[in-house]
Amino acid sequence: VILNYRVYDTFLEVGVLFLVMLCVFALKSDTMLPPGTSRRKNPMLWPYARGIIPLMVLTAGYLLWAGAFRPGGAFQAGAMLGGAGILLHLSRPALLLDMRSHMARIILAAGFLTFCLLGVLVLLGGLEFLQWPPHLAKYAILAIETASTLSIGLTLTGLYCAADGRLLSPAFSQSGGSETI
Repeated sequence: VILNYRVYDTFLEVGVLFLVMLCVFALKSDTMLPPGTSRRKNPMLWPYARGIIPLMVLTAGYLLWAGAFRPGGAFQAGAMLGGAGILLHLSRPALLLDMRSHMARIILAAGFLTFCLLGVLVLLGGLEFLQWPPHLAKYAILAIETASTLSIGLTLTGLYCAADGRLLSPAFSQSGGSETI
């Protein structure tokens, strides 16, 4: 509902998050921990994380779905996914996705790029930028909300990892994808 009425506000918020992550990549490239540096998993946190992370992902899906007709939406769902990513980072750092991989970069840009792509498509269709045609509004909003949720979740996880001193898991990059910690 909010995305249909306050589309520019949401578009700019997603754009700001994308820009912040680009700045983090630019600033952190030389100051990341070297790949040989490892961090041990937290044996107390991992059993808790194994139980709670699937519930957090399920809750994020519900928040995304509920955002169509009650409080919720991409930012709330993305924050829940970001929290799950941070919990995963704290409990098992070797399981984290390499934040500099092509897939991670596509997901980081997905929210903003989906907005731009759909905005240009409706512009080419004769409407104003980001003005959804009534018969396609539901699908456009669902696509934007889903892409934004994933983008926001990964951005929040990436920002935490950057503040923690690295944008990728050293064990992941060292072992070619298998967990060594």
